[in-house]
Amino acid sequence: ILYHMKEKILIIWAGPAGLTLWFELLSRAPDAYEIIIVDKDIIVWGLAQTYNHKGNRIDIGGHRFFSKNKRVMDRWFSQMPLQGEWASDYKQLGIQSEVKTGGPDPDKEDLVMLARRRLSRIFWDRKFFDYPLSITRDTLKKFGFVDLFLCGWSYMTAKLKKYDMSNLEGFYKSRFGTRLYHRFFDAYTFKVWGTQPSQISSAWWAQRVKGLNLAKAVRDYFKKIIIWDKQSTNTETSLIGKFYYPKLGPGQMREIVSEKIRQMGGTILLETEFLESHIGLKDGKTIIDSVSYSQKGEVKSFSPDLVISTAPIKFLLNTMKWADLNIQSLGNTLEYRDFITVWILADKLLVSNTSNYQTIDNIIPDNRIYIHDEGTTVGRIQIFNNRSPYMVADPKNIWIGLEYFCAKGDEIWNKSDEDMIQFAVDELIKMELLDMNDLLDGVVRRMENTYPCYFGEGYEQFDSLKKYLDGVDNLFCIWRNGAHRYNNQDHSMLSAMMLADMLIDNTIDRSVLWNVNTEEEYHEGVSDKSDK
Repeated sequence: ILYHMKEKILIIWAGPAGLTLWFELLSRAPDAYEIIIVDKDIIVWGLAQTYNHKGNRIDIGGHRFFSKNKRVMDRWFSQMPLQGEWASDYKQLGIQSEVKTGGPDPDKEDLVMLARRRLSRIFWDRKFFDYPLSITRDTLKKFGFVDLFLCGWSYMTAKLKKYDMSNLEGFYKSRFGTRLYHRFFDAYTFKVWGTQPSQISSAWWAQRVKGLNLAKAVRDYFKKIIIWDKQSTNTETSLIGKFYYPKLGPGQMREIVSEKIRQMGGTILLETEFLESHIGLKDGKTIIDSVSYSQKGEVKSFSPDLVISTAPIKFLLNTMKWADLNIQSLGNTLEYRDFITVWILADKLLVSNTSNYQTIDNIIPDNRIYIHDEGTTVGRIQIFNNRSPYMVADPKNIWIGLEYFCAKGDEIWNKSDEDMIQFAVDELIKMELLDMNDLLDGVVRRMENTYPCYFGEGYEQFDSLKKYLDGVDNLFCIWRNGAHRYNNQDHSMLSAMMLADMLIDNTIDRSVLWNVNTEEEYHEGVSDKSDK
């Protein structure tokens, strides 16, 4: 497919994929494209936005800047170099950038990445366990001999059974046994997806935990004992890892990229609702030849050569008034989970740091806590102090985010902000994590279509939707919702980079875009295939 010069491109929604594509095209071929991006929000960067609440910065979802893809890492660090003290780590990554460290320029002292310790844990029965679940001395102590024996027996029994591996229930039972499944997977999975694990495809989760099972966890534990690596058998140190994080939150990356795009002549239309597209023919192929959008109430038209959608496929199909009605109906069966975060500012929590890690005022060292306690609705708790201490106006306070997975219109979604804050506080009190007297402030943020679901008619027949969308010659779908795949921000950026390569090189292969993040390995494992 050959495209003429100075092509007009419309990008629907300004998340990491949309902005990355925009930046790639304008920086590499500035005279070839005229690009307009529309977004209904008041700021760009989608789910990776950062909000400022009275000096306390809010990261929706709690992002980590780490990828096994060197090209993505290069892009991040070319925009925001590592803080000076981490220069050696930066060089070891082999990342090439014009700026090697966060220099002494006071105007740029905040435009740096921090290298942060990664620690996530599971909270169950008022106890902390490793995430992912592993066997350590601390785990053995918390389970007790009888419980351990029963878990082991349950696992051995499971190995004699044949489970349906296409769904999450069978997938997890076969790897951990029924007892551990009901303790650490069943209730939490229902919290996230709002449906039983037996009804959810194991496709994504199988990728996330490929190779992880109880037998492997036991083997790893005894291997550590044999080599007598005392440190590696400690609960906290067994999870040692590193990720990178903008000093003032992921929104800094958005600010830098969007400003550079504006300097290159790009147009960002915020608070703009994409309305509909109109069909046309070009060289005998179906194309979108015009679109309309409403910018603060004023309806405008645009005739693009290319349309790049990062919006949910359900939304996209409903704006295609000319689309096949059966395809539209199928698209409307695609399901999504929505998301509410309640941020709580407190003097302190009732749990303290019992690890060997030093933290400000001895707060617990976790970045993220997965809440597996039955009888609670909260799914995860982010501790923003441990992502960057600069996220908190007063580092002596603790700034946490309680994450609730829901559906727009359900009971929890319809709660007022005041009721939602009180609901979150009550859950913290119930879990013995907070004393009401230590509460200082709270704020609520709701996000729609956060997680594409791996169940339902639309997902089961997704190939039909892909085939139909691929039949529109000048339309490309990328990002998490654009591909209906639970991608992280690095996968979203990578899909945009790949599309930019295709457009510039005139080598279009849509199957490559649909298959980003389908590799059978955990996404945070480092790969030598840096550009693939």
